[in-house]
Amino acid sequence: MDIKELFAKITGKNKDSAGSKPKKQNAVSAFFEKNPMMKYVVAIIAIAVAVFVALTVVWSSRNSKPELDTNITANANSEVEVLPQIERDKGGEYEGKDPFVENILDGAKLTGIYETYGYKSATLETTRKSYTLYEGDTVGDSDWVVSEITDKSITLVSGDKTKTFSK
Repeated sequence: MDIKELFAKITGKNKDSAGSKPKKQNAVSAFFEKNPMMKYVVAIIAIAVAVFVALTVVWSSRNSKPELDTNITANANSEVEVLPQIERDKGGEYEGKDPFVENILDGAKLTGIYETYGYKSATLETTRKSYTLYEGDTVGDSDWVVSEITDKSITLVSGDKTKTFSK
């Protein structure tokens, strides 16, 4: 058997099969046999669609990151309401101190007084935490209650004891 005969068997085009039944062709094969240029047209359309999809994906991912607008100006009279975190843990290790015996106000200092919508708040930093306090609030889990906040100080009361911290 030579190569031509082998090729004829594989493709089904056997010159000796003149008396055998002709193979049925499906509609797609028949279309491309009648219109051989359509093979190239379909291939070009498929490539164009793939390129369009790839460019769309790249373009949409490129535009999905919002850019920072640097032309924003703030008016001196504008107010921004920020919801404070009332208690912040400073983190870290505090060697040599027993947290169950320590007075919460040891080493405390007043770091800021703020007024928003007529309500004053104060930020009090202790050795372990930072507290944002309003009048009537307690400092952490202690018995110390904020009795007064002025423009320059905060006064805390616990039973008959009073402590005042100033800026």
